[in-house]
Amino acid sequence: MPVLDALHAPRWVIGGMDVDAASLTVEAEARVPRGLLDAFEDSGFDVAVVDEWSEAVGHAHLIAVGNDGFEVATDPRADGSALAG
Repeated sequence: MPVLDALHAPRWVIGGMDVDAASLTVEAEARVPRGLLDAFEDSGFDVAVVDEWSEAVGHAHLIAVGNDGFEVATDPRADGSALAG
């Protein structure tokens, strides 16, 4: 998957962004498919749906190194830009 597509994909996290969380709550962007949310619930997780492009699921920036150079992308949930030379 191209790095830009990966960063634009719907995202979810288990336990939220609190590293010490012992919660079985999945925080999922509203764009996560209903079938996946149902699968989380069927597996015993509580599901909290957050905004479509929520910072509650974190930020990421990616660099992929390939034979033809670099592929870079920055998260649309955060301020930033990506450049590769």
